[in-house]
Amino acid sequence: MVATIMSMALASSVGGFPGGADSLVLESIATTQAGSLIDQSLFEVSTTFTPGGSTMSMGPAGDPFNRLSTDWSSSLTYDWSLTWNVETRQLLLEVGENCFDRDIVEWVIPEAAGPVEGLLFRAEVDDAALLVDDWRGDGVPFSQDLFADSASSRIDLLLREFSFGSDWELTGDINFEIQSDGEAEVLADFSIYGIGVPTPSAGLLLMGPLVTGTRRRRLRGSGRVTAAAVLAGGLAMTSSAGAGECCVADFSGDGQVGADEILRVLAEWGPCGGSPEGCESDLNGNGQVDSDDLLTVLARWGACPMPNGGDHGHHDHGDYTLITDWGNFHGSNNNSHHDEMVGGRTPITTEAMVSYNNLRAFLGYPALEFEDVAYWAFSNTMTNNTQWWGNDLQGVGLWYAMQGAKVGWITDEAYDPQIIADIQRNARTICDPYVMKDVVMDMVRAYGHEGYADYLLENGIEDHFINTIKMEPHYGGWMHGRCHGWRSIEGVAIAHDVNHLTVLNWAQTLPFYNDTFDWPQWDALDVSDSGVIEYFQSMVILGDPVGNNM
Repeated sequence: MVATIMSMALASSVGGFPGGADSLVLESIATTQAGSLIDQSLFEVSTTFTPGGSTMSMGPAGDPFNRLSTDWSSSLTYDWSLTWNVETRQLLLEVGENCFDRDIVEWVIPEAAGPVEGLLFRAEVDDAALLVDDWRGDGVPFSQDLFADSASSRIDLLLREFSFGSDWELTGDINFEIQSDGEAEVLADFSIYGIGVPTPSAGLLLMGPLVTGTRRRRLRGSGRVTAAAVLAGGLAMTSSAGAGECCVADFSGDGQVGADEILRVLAEWGPCGGSPEGCESDLNGNGQVDSDDLLTVLARWGACPMPNGGDHGHHDHGDYTLITDWGNFHGSNNNSHHDEMVGGRTPITTEAMVSYNNLRAFLGYPALEFEDVAYWAFSNTMTNNTQWWGNDLQGVGLWYAMQGAKVGWITDEAYDPQIIADIQRNARTICDPYVMKDVVMDMVRAYGHEGYADYLLENGIEDHFINTIKMEPHYGGWMHGRCHGWRSIEGVAIAHDVNHLTVLNWAQTLPFYNDTFDWPQWDALDVSDSGVIEYFQSMVILGDPVGNNM
């Protein structure tokens, strides 16, 4: 059991500290309620205690990428503080024994993440006792301390009434004691999470500046958000997603779109009048319930489709072959904590070759076999070795065909690395499959070669494209075990670094990531945008990885 103390920021500013009170009240809440807040979290700050020391980390909730290892001792008391700068949106965590010996971790939260409304503290321990006492918010003491041991291993406490709309600081003292033989890998973990009220575009707009350590890179957001994308923002798959969340127009949540939904549309017909609660049937978000919404209900009539997303460790892949049937190379293929197929990620299958050849056909090129792509990869130093053996030609060919199909449809002018993060996340996590398809195809129209989206739809082959977008590049270890290209790219990176464009951070909001440690593939960030898109286009036409291709 991993110990965590979480502080979650809920969006929408609330009133300040109530006048006349002499402490900040912590409210005990149920685990299920705390879990629902965690699902919408914006950031995480944590300190993990192990027998050998501790690790501090900060970043997106569930996936903090800034990490700092420290030497902490059991039975010693450390002072802790977390400060928030509302103007710079910077979170700063400081922990130490005294004012001279302090460890610091910081992170800038993107603008789209929203304001802060509350804090949730959770304590959970294993083989230790953890005490955080003398809690204060801007100098005002909390109503109680936070203590967890083997008898009370999990605590959820919520702080609501506090001035979160301006700069604020939380402070406290931390100590922990090993209670048994200390054989557990994790004794206790002190963490802080922040969440925001979900907005229609919340899943699409986390495109702010990424700050990790001392290196910075601004990932540009396109600013193009379609109506389908806005609708989809609130439909990302979560562990608690129900029928109504994953089936647009199922207002009753019974897994069916029927007479009840028609009656709801008719009852709410007309302008919403500024009352979102009274406009659930305003499906296109235009501020009124009208014929468009009625047509959507009729189009969705009947049983809801199976939700999109989820975990795919044992997914049925039909007539397609898994890349792991040709070999399985472990080493660095554990994304999203410790599992490969989570968050809608899917295994690599031969369906990617179908999508690849569809793209080639659209561009006027003949279909290829796995071996054709593999020969190109080996001859261009895009592999670990110069010579293939076993099933290398099939696996390497499929892997690079998948990469070409994932990226090669984007035009030179439109290319932005953030597009790859957004389209993969949308394809994997928007739980209404119809909305997901609309969002993905809208992105293809916005950023792809003219006519490609219509070509896919008119030929009924869009599912091959979408299923390839969902595939996880690290699946089966081929990315490292056989496709670790050493080709120099612009003298600042190698092919393997650039291949990480399609590897996302654990939260699936940013491209060019290292899956094991959830931090950027640094050298790839120095390659020009034109160099990256030409590199991936070369996979489609088997051109020069460092030349001009499409």
